[in-house]
Amino acid sequence: MRIAFIAMTAMSAFLLSGPAPAQAPCRQPAPHQADSDVAARQRIHAAMPRLLERYQVPGAAVALVQNGVPDWSHGYGLAIPDQGIQVDPSSTLFQAASISKSVTALTVLTLVQQGRVALDQAIMPQVQGGAGSWQLPASPYDRNAVTVARVLSHTAGLSVPGYGGFPPGTPAQSLLASLKGAADAGDTSLKVVEPPGQGFRYSGGGYSLLQLLIRTQADKPFAIAAAQRILQPLAMTSSRFPATPTASPPLAATFDDQGQRAPARHFTALAAAGLQTTTIDLARLLTLLMPGPCEEEPGRGVLEPTLIQRLLTPMPNSDNDLVFKGSRYGLGMALYPLASGRQLAYHPGDNLPNWHNLIALIPERGVGLVVMTNAAGGRALRKDLLCLWLDALGESHHEDSMGGDCASAETAVD
Repeated sequence: MRIAFIAMTAMSAFLLSGPAPAQAPCRQPAPHQADSDVAARQRIHAAMPRLLERYQVPGAAVALVQNGVPDWSHGYGLAIPDQGIQVDPSSTLFQAASISKSVTALTVLTLVQQGRVALDQAIMPQVQGGAGSWQLPASPYDRNAVTVARVLSHTAGLSVPGYGGFPPGTPAQSLLASLKGAADAGDTSLKVVEPPGQGFRYSGGGYSLLQLLIRTQADKPFAIAAAQRILQPLAMTSSRFPATPTASPPLAATFDDQGQRAPARHFTALAAAGLQTTTIDLARLLTLLMPGPCEEEPGRGVLEPTLIQRLLTPMPNSDNDLVFKGSRYGLGMALYPLASGRQLAYHPGDNLPNWHNLIALIPERGVGLVVMTNAAGGRALRKDLLCLWLDALGESHHEDSMGGDCASAETAVD
């Protein structure tokens, strides 16, 4: 059964304050950049109703960052169709899925900044205080080569690509039990299955190990540490890593592959997949990775600029094709070189049954895009929207790097 589409938009565009709002803009974008920013907003707004209809997505929310600050957001369609509740970009919650990894990476970097974590040293000695008797199982590969930076960049050769989560009524495992054998990942244990440092192998399990690292070195539960170190300083007031999902509303309803409403799942692997947030809050997150309009440096006082630079630097042997073929990976973000010479940083997020989201930014230009959706078609919708955004900004890219159908969204604005 297909999901019936209701052509309805919610929330007119509105101005957002960043984590450190100024009374007036200190630096205006160049005229050609301001024009492209406006074009991006107009083209996205014109395209979204038709994209929702084309891909049978009940609801979505979009936010843009311009000139280093959150600037515009809009809700489209319905968050909960059977109740007629519209998507509101400021209050409708979505599961961010693997975008959680970017928040986790930033949380780790706060510990690096304090000298509690060493990026280029083996991770296991740094988690021993919280690991009990658990160890990475013996393997043909060197466990001491599993460094924190390699875990962050999916180059540590670790198992467990991702987690399915637990349906309502099924208790989540403890973190250590999950590391020994994740019930929502085929009872797979976390282990080294490829030579560390030799190639990209996406590992949600590695981020569960980072969850243990944060809990150990921050001496607090992961959800509290991430909130205090990243979410609260950035005024991401609607964001959290909950043990169980928030009720709907404000959490959007999500739908299975047959278009039937499905309950939201909960996670042991909070660091890999557990963030619950709004598009506006994710726009605030993106500002941390770019300069601000009033000479604010990347990091915005939360992290040193050098750590942001390290996050946005590709790790050796991190080639991947998460969204763009020819991407590489830094510390919690995928990275893609644009034809202009600038770098696109991005991360997709996909949780069962059908949360499909994307964050993307061009730090050098101070621009960013957030899109969150609640049905299967959101995977294709976010790609079309990313193409529209890049084209409107004049940032050319190789169409075949996106699967050859990047231009398909153009018909949505005819």
